[in-house]
Amino acid sequence: MTVIMLWALLLEGCIRNCDFCIVPEKEGNLRVTNDIYDFWDGQEKLKLLDNNLTAHNKQFKRTLNQLIKEDIKTDFSQGLDIRLMTSDKAHLLSKVDIWGQIHFAFDNPKSEDQVREGIEILKDNGVKPYKLMFYVLIGFNTTREEDLHRVKVLDDLGVDPFVMPYRSVQGQEGKSYDKSDSYQKDFARWVNHKAIFNSVEWENYTNNSPLILYKTCSIIFVVESQEYTSLWR
Repeated sequence: MTVIMLWALLLEGCIRNCDFCIVPEKEGNLRVTNDIYDFWDGQEKLKLLDNNLTAHNKQFKRTLNQLIKEDIKTDFSQGLDIRLMTSDKAHLLSKVDIWGQIHFAFDNPKSEDQVREGIEILKDNGVKPYKLMFYVLIGFNTTREEDLHRVKVLDDLGVDPFVMPYRSVQGQEGKSYDKSDSYQKDFARWVNHKAIFNSVEWENYTNNSPLILYKTCSIIFVVESQEYTSLWR
């Protein structure tokens, strides 16, 4: 059997100490653990599981040069740090055969300027906005207005937002995703279902709205009459 995809971890730990993240507690400080050639044996696709490859400049440069040299289709599945983006890093990323989209995060509203700057650096180096996807954490310490603002910022910049409701882990402080909280569920569904997101404004996407969505055969029909409410619920 020919193995065409490989999962790999090059680094452990992280330079950040985000309140919602358990990585620093589990893995400690950032350190190199592997090299591409320690495990890669000609596989066509590679899914990297590193928490913050962008934080280690030497390993980032070495890894991306190896990916480019071997023409490996790569998914940075855990995301890269947009706050650490530079022209040199963006130039290397533009030469990697990206599998899907390049993942980043916009978890803290205070990072908006850095997010905007990082996206512009990527665009200036030839990375197309549609190839960028940003995780957007909700339900931890942000308001609904801040959630919507972050999503709108990303959409206006031409990149894809992907909402992730916060879920705490055992022993970690902070609230977790409340299934009874319809806001988190509804907001995530609205943003992450692109056919809905691109056709319906958030203020219209509520349980009490006369705007009804009906999906069949992968087509979204938007019904504006209140008369149809009882039919589709």
